[in-house]
Amino acid sequence: LEHGGEASERDAAVGRLLANVSLLAVGMVAALVLALASFRLTALIGLVATLSIGLGMGALWLFGYPFGFMAIIGTMGLVGIAINDSIVVVAALSGDQQARLGDAAAIVRRVKEVTRHVLATTATTVVGFLPLVLGGGDFWPPLAVCIGAGVTGATLISLTLVPSAFRLMSLRRAF
Repeated sequence: LEHGGEASERDAAVGRLLANVSLLAVGMVAALVLALASFRLTALIGLVATLSIGLGMGALWLFGYPFGFMAIIGTMGLVGIAINDSIVVVAALSGDQQARLGDAAAIVRRVKEVTRHVLATTATTVVGFLPLVLGGGDFWPPLAVCIGAGVTGATLISLTLVPSAFRLMSLRRAF
């Protein structure tokens, strides 16, 4: 005899989903280290991803949505988008010799060049999830709120914290 129901099925689905998270995280870290050739820059991008998770969870709490299966899926999507924003900024900064040396003017110039692209990506993501929030219900809004608010905050972090930390790292020593 076995007890089950919707809660049991949901718990099993979440367990299967989270079972592969560590493997995927190792793969993402390895890909970033290979692409950027820097553990420090990978750690910086990981910091942005971690902060974006907090922003997504905070948005769920602020808007009064529960943390359930759809919020977990939203958090995973949010991390991917936050990492992409950070990669764009880090790649732009790494591609400029003056920025790599810590020149503040060069860092500001490079960030200004990519800001339009990062903001456009964020705006289209948020607007794309807006109908799910406005539609109401209990199923889709947690996913949409988690991604929309988290991506908005992660974009601000990518455009402010990443260049600042990049400059500090470049002034301390070359990476």
